[in-house]
Amino acid sequence: HLSLRRQRQMCIRDRYKYAAIYGNVGYMALPLAEAELGAEGVFFCSGVLIPFNIFAFTHGIYLMSGESAKKTGFNPKWLILNPGVVSVLLGLPLFFFNIRLPSLISVPVNYVAGLNTPLAMIMFGTYLSKTNLKTMFLKKDTYLVSFLKLIALPAVILAVLKLMGVKGTLLTALIISASAPSANNTVMFAAKYGKDSAAASQVVAVASLLSIITMPLFIALSQI
Repeated sequence: HLSLRRQRQMCIRDRYKYAAIYGNVGYMALPLAEAELGAEGVFFCSGVLIPFNIFAFTHGIYLMSGESAKKTGFNPKWLILNPGVVSVLLGLPLFFFNIRLPSLISVPVNYVAGLNTPLAMIMFGTYLSKTNLKTMFLKKDTYLVSFLKLIALPAVILAVLKLMGVKGTLLTALIISASAPSANNTVMFAAKYGKDSAAASQVVAVASLLSIITMPLFIALSQI
């Protein structure tokens, strides 16, 4: 009984660690960057996706999969052969060389891109519907994760970037990515690796709601 209880506590701790480290730099940061900064902001935020996916599909999988990751070990293919990195590597040459794809390809791709955020939110809402909404705002650990992800982390990053002399569109784009709430991957990986996906949904939901206040604040600070 004590062993099962300890294992459950470790699973909860791993889920909170993932939520505090990895942000929603794709589904939320990219649309917001496009609305606030245009194509240039999307380009800078897309660059964040490369290190995000490298770590999310290596350290993130190791963190969320627990003992199974220790048995299988590290797979170098995770660094490159994952959807996020492959898509960025394909898109960068098109951006740099201003290559215009034929409408037969570009139009369907634009339609799929338009579904990117809505489908992610539908998936997230599906898992959230399985949780107890009455207790969602009563967990102290959820607010600790939200504080680390929404305030502590972006504040440190903003201070470091300003000390480095970064400013303008680049600074704002990086702060948009840094201040984004916990990643939807928290829920997807929790479901895939047998964690409590309903509880993971609660963490992401609370952080996303609080980000309505914190993200505009940090974006404004980056533009001062």
